Amino acid sequence: MDFVKKNNDEGLSFYYVGDGKSLVNQFQETRMTSSEGEGAAVVRMLFELDKPVSPLLFKYLTSVPS
Repeated sequence: MDFVKKNNDEGLSFYYVGDGKSLVNQFQETRMTSSEGEGAAVVRMLFELDKPVSPLLFKYLTSVPS
């Protein structure tokens, strides 16, 4: 099961986007800076979903707030 979060401004809301698998050799260690200026280690990865995300959810998740 794969869940995504649009951004931290939404609190604890995550959205179920379906089942999928991570792609081999598509992991990258990096650091993110928190709003307090502290660094945190994170891993970014690419994954492939079994089915496409619904168009409405995709539009919402990729939209830029006005």
